[in-house]
Amino acid sequence: MDTQGFNRVEQLCAVLYGASARPVSQEERDQAHKTLLTLQTSAHFLPQLKYLLENSKTDYTVMFAARSLVEVVTRDWRNIQPAQRIGLVQFILQKLAAGGNTQYITRSLIQVLCRITKLGWCVDEKHRSIFQDIVQFLQAGGEHAILGLQILSELVTEFDQGQSGRGGRLDSQGRQAAQSFREQDGLTRAFKLALELVQRSHQNNDRVVLREALHTLHACLAYDFVGTGHDESDDVVSCLYIPLEWAEHVARARAVNLFFTIYQAQWHVSDSSQIDAGENSA
Repeated sequence: MDTQGFNRVEQLCAVLYGASARPVSQEERDQAHKTLLTLQTSAHFLPQLKYLLENSKTDYTVMFAARSLVEVVTRDWRNIQPAQRIGLVQFILQKLAAGGNTQYITRSLIQVLCRITKLGWCVDEKHRSIFQDIVQFLQAGGEHAILGLQILSELVTEFDQGQSGRGGRLDSQGRQAAQSFREQDGLTRAFKLALELVQRSHQNNDRVVLREALHTLHACLAYDFVGTGHDESDDVVSCLYIPLEWAEHVARARAVNLFFTIYQAQWHVSDSSQIDAGENSA
């Protein structure tokens, strides 16, 4: 993308998201939207979208580029070369690690990261190395640990619910990916990492990390282990189906007591968005 093209996209994004310095009519907004949508139609535009993410200083342009990546990866996956897929994953990880992104941009970047991982899970084992990157985020602590947990939670959700067919059931490609993730250690690794972070953040009284860790752990336990879909009219959803190897972690007295301690502690905080993980708060 040359400078002229870059500036043009920035102007169109400003018009679309109401950030233009001059009054803009609805007709101009509609035209800007129509023009920008072209960048979401094909894998051919991946370099342009990456260029926007690397060089734009405006949140609305970066937001558009991040959201467009999700659309391109979903619509035109087969035309993205294996090297491009891996390169895009590394680029997104680096951008997340660098920080400075808005919550919406972060969410979109994580979504495309997890979408690529799921689509590539059964065809290229390189995509399974995502767990090594997640562990690095978790070990870094602070905001990076929260990012790692957000990636982990979205990854589990993506495999469980992404690209569903009618009736809330996964299509054939989605079922294959969900089964592979469940049976080839992906889900178990996510579960163990989340449980470890719940225990550690509780000991450290780190409420923010604890909240994210619990959210991730819940996503793991809510996974559709039997492949029935998420139809709430089905009686099977009232049962908790987990692998036998998880039982020693979930059912042991120490873990159960920890969960009840955290559950009781939440009623003792003034801010409902936080969880009081203190030992003496229950």
